Amino acid sequence: MEYVLEGYGYARARSVRSLLARRRDEHGRPVGQVDDLLVSMFERDHGVSDEQLAEILKPLLRRDRLPSFQRPPELISTLQSRGARGPGNSVMLRVASATKAAFDILSRVLALHIVVCSLEEDERGDEHMLLGIQAPELSAHVLVDDQVSAGALVALHVGRDLTHCRLEVLPRVYRKVCQNGTIVFSEYSPAQQINPILFLDSEALEPLIRELDRTIRACFDPKGFQLAVKQFRRSAKEPVQGSTLPESLRASLGPTLEQSVRTRFVRAGDFTRWGLLNAITAEARTAPSSLLLRLERLGGSLSELSPAVGVHPLLESSLADLMRMGWIKAGTGHPMNPPLRRSKKTSAA
Repeated sequence: MEYVLEGYGYARARSVRSLLARRRDEHGRPVGQVDDLLVSMFERDHGVSDEQLAEILKPLLRRDRLPSFQRPPELISTLQSRGARGPGNSVMLRVASATKAAFDILSRVLALHIVVCSLEEDERGDEHMLLGIQAPELSAHVLVDDQVSAGALVALHVGRDLTHCRLEVLPRVYRKVCQNGTIVFSEYSPAQQINPILFLDSEALEPLIRELDRTIRACFDPKGFQLAVKQFRRSAKEPVQGSTLPESLRASLGPTLEQSVRTRFVRAGDFTRWGLLNAITAEARTAPSSLLLRLERLGGSLSELSPAVGVHPLLESSLADLMRMGWIKAGTGHPMNPPLRRSKKTSAA
């Protein structure tokens, strides 16, 4: 397997999203919403070359703003080249090497694809390394043409002085149609934290490899995956209702993210709990690691809600606003839902 970095600071999708978000018209006014479909073309699995990317962007950006992309580096060689830079680099190199070995062992019995490989530093100076895989053979359909597969995410968080280091292995379901990830826990595939002694106080890799192999394999337990798929299918049949988001969800997202999630939710037109879940986790595709994990955990918790728990939509725009922005046409709605209509307070699906 090749562990090519595609995380924050390297991902083309993030760079393109940032560029498109700053677009201006000939009068210097913001152009508007970033086209998510356009951005999705630049994810590495879609095979758009740098030359094709430049041609696509030319009509949208001034020539002097076109990004100069280069192939992102390989993770382990990057860590090796950094040498003794900071006390955490040796820890990250040890964990990356052990994770690669554990992935390689598992790949002998289960075909695996790398879907996350990122290394970044946050605003506090802490570093985060994410390595994620999915197994195409262990897949199921939530809806027609909407397939998910079992996966795992190894997340290492390293504080500047090594006093706050955490290594966790998370069961992650991978949604193939849009490359979203959702962290879903169950009794069969729980999240597990690795004992710090194995990666902080020991130079030996074998004990760490064995523990990573054990915890990663648990993420691919068929019972746990089947339970997650069952939850997803149930959520895909539950239309959202209500007028406002629960305070807990609003607080988890914050105003800026709430607006972005609401935009995705409305434009996708799937006004079910599954649609809301995917609107949240889609934001993680171009988010820094710490936010990625928070959003994917939030999506997973949303999938586990009881049917008796009311799920509130993000549809606070009026019908006229949605029509003006071109998201729907008069008299139409999502095929699985009736046309949007105004309630006493807001529009609802």
